[in-house]
Amino acid sequence: MNYGAIKKFDVADGEGVRVSLFVSGCRNACKGCFQPETWNFHFGEPLAVF
Repeated sequence: MNYGAIKKFDVADGEGVRVSLFVSGCRNACKGCFQPETWNFHFGEPLAVF
């Protein structure tokens, strides 16, 4: 699995501070998507799983 970004201090979309992980790959291809580059399952960096 690849990820596009990890935000350690994310304050978007709700109250409080959170960690957000944005993974790559999407088959929906929604019209007006603000990050179509992330549709590719090979976008970003490999996620190291421990």
